[in-house]
This record gives sequence, structure tokens and C-alpha cells, in this order.
Amino acid sequence: MNIIKKVTKYFIVLLIFIILIYSKLGYSKKKQTILINDYEIEKFINELIYPIVNSSNLNLKEPYFLLTLDKTPNAYTNETEQLFINTGLITFIKNPESLIGVIAHEIAHITARHVSKRRSNIDKKKEWFEISNVLSLSAAVLAKNSDIFLGSNLASSQLIKTNISQYSKNQEREADKIAIEYLERAQITTSGLLDLLESLQIANEKKGIKADKFNNLTHPFKSERIAYIKKFRRNLKHNSSFYNKKIHERFRFIKAKIIGYTYELEDVKSIYSKNNSVEKKYALSIAYARNGFINKSIENINDLIIKFPNNPYFYETKGEILLNFGYVSESNQFFKKSLNIDESNDYIRLKLIKNLSKNIKNEDDAEKIMIQISKFKLDIWKNNEILNLQLKISEYLNQEDLFYESLAYIEIKKGNLDLAKKYFEYVIEITDNRERAESSKKNLDLLNK
Repeated sequence: MNIIKKVTKYFIVLLIFIILIYSKLGYSKKKQTILINDYEIEKFINELIYPIVNSSNLNLKEPYFLLTLDKTPNAYTNETEQLFINTGLITFIKNPESLIGVIAHEIAHITARHVSKRRSNIDKKKEWFEISNVLSLSAAVLAKNSDIFLGSNLASSQLIKTNISQYSKNQEREADKIAIEYLERAQITTSGLLDLLESLQIANEKKGIKADKFNNLTHPFKSERIAYIKKFRRNLKHNSSFYNKKIHERFRFIKAKIIGYTYELEDVKSIYSKNNSVEKKYALSIAYARNGFINKSIENINDLIIKFPNNPYFYETKGEILLNFGYVSESNQFFKKSLNIDESNDYIRLKLIKNLSKNIKNEDDAEKIMIQISKFKLDIWKNNEILNLQLKISEYLNQEDLFYESLAYIEIKKGNLDLAKKYFEYVIEITDNRERAESSKKNLDLLNK
């Protein structure tokens, strides 16, 4: 009997262990979606999207999209008409014309209200995608730290509903037609969209997915779509209007960056085996770092810095690599160099501030951090880490107004609005800082509405 009990107990423990492992690996009803913050990628794609948004007359503001860590080559809109782009789409496509073609198609779905039109028919087909974290690309892959939050307006606990049921043939046709109109108005060739659809069709058929099975995918009917896109574009004026060399180079760099972070080292070497391009060095510098080869990693990123001394993203990447290997003070030097070239990169500013905050010894150290905080364009009041850091800094600087302003924001996040009002009122009463007084008055007015 004792043996039976022991065996039974063993199998129960084993079963619990298997369940835990499966849940960790994502074998659950909820698919976790990791959102990626990367300034280089976001800035580039937002610049591509702007002419399409302008052509569409949609009232959209940057960021125009959210980047998801997913190897599936896809872009899609959810029920809130938010555009998502998978990292896998960027690594799959060959050029920026294909990327903007897909984006124009998705924006066309928003313009035509296709998502809202099909809501009533898809309730039983909905799938919840949980945002498990909002991370920098390096934090998500290189450092593998799931606790980093980089100031996004999206809370990590928020859920995004993403409906994956397909659009109808008519909706796909309409979206393609509208997308072609947007591209033509923006003077961008439609050949990229066509090239992508043909590449996807070939890739799917290689996997054994025949054309008649495409209706099970999120963007079906590829053969038919290819045929009528060719028909639509016959009389267009800008079929040969491609992006310039600089944009193509920037695209190759962000593609290489994602490949370096998301592919195995040997796969990265294989992808770039037939060329010695500069983007190959970018991918390898990251892939080598992920595998612990710091010397080879630094060698490749240094070559890029020598060749492109005014590219802020190579300094940022070198800082990320050094930070991952524990060289904090050295990484700060390269983060600062990156910000000296492009001071609008708030993601790297936050990382620099976090590094500096670990070693506050005096008022001078605190003042340096406050200078960086003052340059933020992000809504930093939504970031608990920054608010708590401001409390700490206010003590070093003896700034009572900063202390209570930070407390007010913390209470807003907790839902204690009455207490937040009192703190803002006190800030207005005691501060000599005109900007802080005006900000507190504005926030107080909003809370009183």
C-alpha cells in the first residue's frame, strides 16, 4: 500500500509539473502578446506610414502602430482599430515597399470600417491576446527580463481583443482597392504589396498549404487578390515610384536588427552567408551578444560605428550589449552618445536614468537625473518607477513641490483622486516653478471636471 501511495503521489507531482511547464510555454487558451518598444524601428515605420495616414484623412496620431514579438509574417487590426505589426513580417519581406503596401491595406480596413461591420458575427470566434509585457526589443530577447516597463501608454495588465476570423472576399477586395488609391496618392509603387502576396503564396505552398485552403488564414484569397491587384494597377502613374536608397538602407538595418534578436546565431550566419553587407554586421553584433561572444559582438558594432559615426542606433545597441554583460557605466557613455545625436529617444533615456539612479550619492547626481527626466516626451506619470524615482530625487534636491507633484500622480494611478487634488493644490501653493504650477493647475482642472 505504501508503494502504491508513493507512486500515486509521484504521478500527481509529475502531472502538476507538466501543467506548469505547459502554461509557462504558452499552451493555454490565451495567447500572450509581447509588445516591443524600439525607437529605431518605430521612427522608421512611422515615417513610412505618415503619407498613407495623410492620404486616408484618418485622424490618427503617432505611434501609428504597435510592434509585436511574433515570427508570423502578419499585420492586422483589432477591434479598437489599432494596427499591429509582427516582427516576423519585417523579417519576411524584402523591401520597404512591401511593408507599406501591407500597412496601407490594414489602414484601408480601418477606413472602410470592416472591423466594426463584422463584430456582430464573430462573438464566438474571438480570441483574447494578453499583453504580457511592454518591453524594449533587447529586454525581451537579449536580457530576457520580463519585468521591464518602458513608459508605454499601455499598462502591462491591459488585454487587447484581437479578432482573427477572416475578412470576406468583398472586404479584402475593397481594402486592396483603397490601399492602392492611398499608395498612388502618396506616390509610392503598389508593386511591394503584389510582391508580398506572391511571396506568401509561394511560402504557403511550400508548407503544403494550397491556394484553396487560404480561406482559413487571416488574409485569405491570395490568388484572386493577386489577379485583381494587377488589374487595378494597370493605369497607375506611380508603379515605378520606389523609395530612395537611404530608406532601403534603413529598412535593411531594422530587418537585420530583428533577425539578430530573434534568430539563432547559425541561422543569422546562414541568412547573410552570401554577402558582407553592413547590415550583416548589425545582425551579427546582436546575435553574438545573445550567445555570449562579447568580443565578436563588439568588433562588429564598432565597425558600424566607424563607418556610420552619426547613426545614434549603433551607439544605443553597443550600450545595450555592454549593459547585458554587466558594464553599466560603460553602457551609459554610449547611451549618452546616442542621445547627443537624437535626444528624442525616450526609451534609451529611461534606461540611462534607471542606470544612473542606482548610484545616487549626492545632489549633483540627482540633478543630472532630473535634467534627463525633464526631457521626456512620454507620459512619465504613468510609470511608477519614474514617479518613485522622482520622490527619491526630491529629497536630495530638497524640492518639496516635486515631491508632492509625484505623490499626486501616484494617487491618480491608485484611484485616490481627492487626495491627488489636495497634493496638486499644495504644489500650486508652495512652488516657485512656473511650469510646475501651470501643470498642476491644468491637472487640477481635469480632475475637477
